[in-house]
Amino acid sequence: GVNIDVATNGYGAHDIANEKTWVDARITISPSDTNQVGDSHNFTVFIEKNDGSGWSDASGVSVTGVISSGPGTITSTNPAATDVNGEMVITITSSTPGTSIVNASGTVNVAVVKLPSISNFTDIEILQREPDVVVNYLFRPRELSGEYDCLILPGAKNVMEDAMWLGRTGWKRTIRGFAKEGRRVLGVCGGYQLLGERIRDPLGVESDREEVKGMGLLPVTTTLEGQKVVRRVVGKCLQNQIRITGYEIHMGRSRHKGRGGEPFLKIHPPGDRKAWTDGWAINEGRVAGTYVHGILDSPGFRGEFLNTLRRKKGIKERTPRQGRLARFHQYDRLADHFAAHCDVEKIIKVLSQEYPFP
Repeated sequence: GVNIDVATNGYGAHDIANEKTWVDARITISPSDTNQVGDSHNFTVFIEKNDGSGWSDASGVSVTGVISSGPGTITSTNPAATDVNGEMVITITSSTPGTSIVNASGTVNVAVVKLPSISNFTDIEILQREPDVVVNYLFRPRELSGEYDCLILPGAKNVMEDAMWLGRTGWKRTIRGFAKEGRRVLGVCGGYQLLGERIRDPLGVESDREEVKGMGLLPVTTTLEGQKVVRRVVGKCLQNQIRITGYEIHMGRSRHKGRGGEPFLKIHPPGDRKAWTDGWAINEGRVAGTYVHGILDSPGFRGEFLNTLRRKKGIKERTPRQGRLARFHQYDRLADHFAAHCDVEKIIKVLSQEYPFP
């Protein structure tokens, strides 16, 4: 038969007398059992939270089941998030004998609005490398359920038309409601512009319309200009003083109205001390926007961004995984190696046909 054991993730059970209660969540799964090969087995996952006034059932927490060792397949999780009693069921089955160890953990669920002119998918790519993060691209407002912890408005090639689309499809109302519930909303470049109050296009850069309304979540007005801003930047997030790096590529300039909130970043070109503030944030950063692409590739910023969501949800904090920045570092090392051991100038001349082949 298949002997099914059980393991806990997160902070485990906390029912021992006199145990510290500074943690704000606990997760347990049960029961262990022995089944015949081919028979399914149900684990009940139970999650509790503590807001300082005592333990209570945690509803609406998405759970991922993982077989950490042994045979078997997880065939279903039902429901997708814990019910009003803080419970959900993981079903496992195996066609071969052995002992299966099953872990259950909460997940951070990130929604990305699939704008008609969406661009810069690489801004989101790094989140999909984190083991407990689930990223879904949503096209319809009704898909933004209560299971999501964060909403990202990505870059866009045409914010004027996308702003009209957000209003026409009901997204504008849905995103406002999501933010009003205290959920995290982050806009990057065009997404930042869309979070503001108005977007103006006096030169007809993107549209025949001279002005469209944004979502009004940030006290910001954007004016599209004919000259594109393209530059690398480094700096820090003013919410937590964590270092960031990235790049800007946009046609607009956004100006805040100074009522409520604060600048999101302070940035400058690498090697240049002349700095300026970028973006805007309100409600302690729960709604924020920035022009800096690649900000989530900065491990410190990404780690704190996700751990803020994990803490609110009551799941275990994690150290961020190495991202694309580490990969770029390896590219630099490879380039240095070639420069040290090859006649790079001669290779370039050959490729440009300025040097005769032997």
